[in-house]
Amino acid sequence: MPLFRRYRPLGFALYAMDLYEDALREVDEETRRATELATRERLKDARLQWLEENGAERSFPCGLVPDEAPSPGEHRLPEPRLNVPRTKGMWMQVFAVVLPSDLAFIRGEELGEIVEVGRLPRSAIRDVDVVDQAGVHIPAPASETFEPPKLAFAVLRWTNEGTPDEDRFAFRSTWMAWQAARWLLEAKR
Repeated sequence: MPLFRRYRPLGFALYAMDLYEDALREVDEETRRATELATRERLKDARLQWLEENGAERSFPCGLVPDEAPSPGEHRLPEPRLNVPRTKGMWMQVFAVVLPSDLAFIRGEELGEIVEVGRLPRSAIRDVDVVDQAGVHIPAPASETFEPPKLAFAVLRWTNEGTPDEDRFAFRSTWMAWQAARWLLEAKR
C-alpha cells in the first residue's frame, strides 16, 4: 500500500482545477482577441466611410499627438512613451487625411466613431522636418532599419492666419517619421 494514497483524490482535484483555470484563461484570451479584432474592424469601416463622405484623396497614419482632454487628476507627460497603451492615454494616434483643399487629422473612438481633431488648409503648409526630442534635425535614413525604437517627431510647419505655427507628431522610429513627413509635404499646394 502506497504511503500517500489518501492524497491521490486531492492531487487529482488540484490537477482538474488547474486544467479548468487554464481553459478559462484561454477562453478569456480568445474573447479579448475577438473583441479587439471587432473594434479594429469597426474603426476601419467607420474611417473608410468618413474618408468617402469627405472626398479624401488619401490618408495615412500620422503618429501620436497629445490628447487635449487628459483624465481628471492626470498630468500631461512631457513626451509620449514608446509603449503607448491603447486606452485611457494622454497620447492618441491620428491619421492625416488629404482632402481636396484641406489636410484633416482624425482619430478613432472605442465605439467606432471617427473624430476630427484638427484641420488646416493645404496651402498653409510651409515645411516638414523630422527632429529628435531636443529638436535637432534627424537626416532621412536611406532605407528602413531594424534598430530598437527611437523617438522621433515629424514637425509640420504651417501658417495659421498669417502667423507661423507648427505641430509635432511622435513616432517610434525615424523611418516612420520620415515616411509621414514626405506624405505631409506632398499634401502641400
